[in-house]
Amino acid sequence: MKKLVVVFLMFYSLKTYSQTNLVLNPSFETYTTCPSNVGEINESIGWDSYGNSPDYYNSCASFNVGVPNNWVGHQSPSSGNAYSGVYTFGSNYREYIGGQLTSTLLIGQKYFVTFKVNRCNNSSIFSYSTNKQGVRFSTVKYSQVTPAPTSNFSHVHSNLIITDSINWTLVTGSIIADSAYKYITLGNFFNDSGTSTLGS
Repeated sequence: MKKLVVVFLMFYSLKTYSQTNLVLNPSFETYTTCPSNVGEINESIGWDSYGNSPDYYNSCASFNVGVPNNWVGHQSPSSGNAYSGVYTFGSNYREYIGGQLTSTLLIGQKYFVTFKVNRCNNSSIFSYSTNKQGVRFSTVKYSQVTPAPTSNFSHVHSNLIITDSINWTLVTGSIIADSAYKYITLGNFFNDSGTSTLGS
């Protein structure tokens, strides 16, 4: 039986040349209610599940979804008091987080994407390190009922297999918008055969 891999996500920015961040609540700091269990990314303002049940971790929470200690190990945020966690590999199961951008992307405009990832360190539960953690933009909003597609495409992703469970790994890239994208989604959009791993 394959084990699933969870990766912590800290979204930093989606910016144009003018350096305006178009992502609401990029560090997951602001919340409606402190999370009390797994699968509660919707408690972080501006973020929702865009597929399955991604987690929200915050220092205000109890051990299960607390920071820095929680059910998938120990990890301090890159900054602030919060981050999200998603499964990125295993039996083609994926979790995605997403939200609406503060303004629609302009067709033909170049945008820069920056986010950080970290592999969980509870090796008794999760034994793989993976690549392909990335960002995909869309003109439609995804949900748990209508999840983001795992179609071997993302606008920006890491080709590096993320093995570091102590430090945050910076992923950067850019796109020239080819549609009037309104939404951003984070996760691994590549199927198991399109994802490279280390571990057993």
